[in-house]
Amino acid sequence: MPVDYSSVRGYRVKYITSQTIHADGTTEKGNNVVGYIVSGPFKHTPELIISTTSLPDGKAYSAYSYAVTATGGDGNYTWSAEGLPPGLEIETISGTVTGTPTQAGEYNPVITVTSVGLSESATFEFNIQSLNLSTPRVLANLGNLDNYPNEARPESMVYDEGRRTLVLVPQHINVTGTIKETADGINFSQPISGDFRAFIKKENGFFYSGRGNPALLRWTTLNNISGINPGFTGNNWVVTAFYNEDDNILYLGRYAAEGMWLYKSTDNGLTWTQDISIALGAASMYGPVYRTEYISALQKLFYVFGGNYANSSTTPLLYSRDRDLSNPAQRLSGCINFVWSKRLQKLICGGVNNTVYISDDGITFTGQRLDNNKANGFSLVYNHNDIFYFIADNQKIYASTNLQDWNLIYTASSTSIFRHAGFLPELNRLIFIQANGTVIGIDII
Repeated sequence: MPVDYSSVRGYRVKYITSQTIHADGTTEKGNNVVGYIVSGPFKHTPELIISTTSLPDGKAYSAYSYAVTATGGDGNYTWSAEGLPPGLEIETISGTVTGTPTQAGEYNPVITVTSVGLSESATFEFNIQSLNLSTPRVLANLGNLDNYPNEARPESMVYDEGRRTLVLVPQHINVTGTIKETADGINFSQPISGDFRAFIKKENGFFYSGRGNPALLRWTTLNNISGINPGFTGNNWVVTAFYNEDDNILYLGRYAAEGMWLYKSTDNGLTWTQDISIALGAASMYGPVYRTEYISALQKLFYVFGGNYANSSTTPLLYSRDRDLSNPAQRLSGCINFVWSKRLQKLICGGVNNTVYISDDGITFTGQRLDNNKANGFSLVYNHNDIFYFIADNQKIYASTNLQDWNLIYTASSTSIFRHAGFLPELNRLIFIQANGTVIGIDII
């Protein structure tokens, strides 16, 4: 008996039926199959199906990542989506929905996958929950951390992933710093102590800098510590240290009576070369270079130096690496520190007189004063998941998601300047520390 190929996938069958030829030459097809023509085998493409049936809820202003999957086709997929919440997108090759949603609500995105000419779409119910902040509360008090309230010094505090702790150096130019760390913002330990000034987190340890002759840069994992001599002579303050992942370069801000310098190293601090030199007439009235970062989107290295509002000629200044230091038109006067928003593509500076400065290009800035009751004073800006916290000198903390509308979320009872801001991811807890050692905690819920 011949094989019935009509039920076998991958084969094409053409049936031959009987026909009757009439006397007038016309033909009439019959119903009897008298033969068939088989072609094949052909490669069979499995049916394309989106196997993901639901998307996990997200939270506004919290990072989101979830991979949508499919079966069938030839295994090579191209993904697209319509109607995703603002701030989210789908990666074309992997099918991962990723980003930081910026607006709470209920959404019904349509996700489409294509493969070898096949296409399949699915509609999902997708909920983005609102982000809420707990009532700020005092967690601890570390005692006085700053004897120089007139200085515009955003101090050093970073998160150590390995130890799951916030590590900080509460110090000042003429005050011995002591390293502290905390996993909850309540209990603080002191792993090592010494004359530390600032530090950078790099890989599995830290570089610490300090005052001395010579001024040493120290490497530590908090279990052991070793010194590196950058070769600076005289009574110097190596008061700042930074590591830029974009260019894999260490930076040091050196400060002495005759001026300020920014040095860089490409070999983990073994050798240093001078990058920027700033001559001073009265160094004691100036702060050092204390903030630097390379902004990839703007292709510029930005840095801040100066900062003592007791002397109007020493207002902190923001420069980019390619600008003329002697030209006042090429610097932002009054910038204490700065952060970059990838989502908004803006550079944000915390400034004097309780003013936040915003720029698209790092050259032209617009200023927004948040508290007109304060004539001067320094204010910091902190960015966590594109929620911006403006930490005013008059003991107030504001929050914004769009850099236009600022909400007052906390007013401290003391008159001490805020110096530190950080985040503990395990607890979803923001930490703000005043110069008098008061630790404020705000949980993201």
